[in-house]
Amino acid sequence: MLRPLFSLLNLLRFRRLTSISCRQAQELTERTSADQAAAIKEPLSAVNRRWDELLRGMVERQRQLENALLRLGQFQHALAELLVWIDKTDGTLDELKPVAGDPQVLEVELAKLKVNIIYPLSEL
Repeated sequence: MLRPLFSLLNLLRFRRLTSISCRQAQELTERTSADQAAAIKEPLSAVNRRWDELLRGMVERQRQLENALLRLGQFQHALAELLVWIDKTDGTLDELKPVAGDPQVLEVELAKLKVNIIYPLSEL
């Protein structure tokens, strides 16, 4: 928990330093020739572009992580429902008794199993 906080603080410090550097570069360019001003602004602009790309990448990564967390929550919910169904089905199977070979009795028992086991599975 503290590691992301320290990373955020370091990024904020870096951003503050770059804004100070931008102001200092602006002051320097006002007192120099056009060639010297370009030599100052060019590397600073490159750093600013890289910084902006980094920020965009961080926003995209955060979005991906939030989506992954959402999918994980949905998966955990489905898994919990499946585990409940397995426990219930296991209990139902333990209660089953052997049935004689009469086709009508077998059809009734099969219908009971479908209602108690198979149909709830289709709702998951």
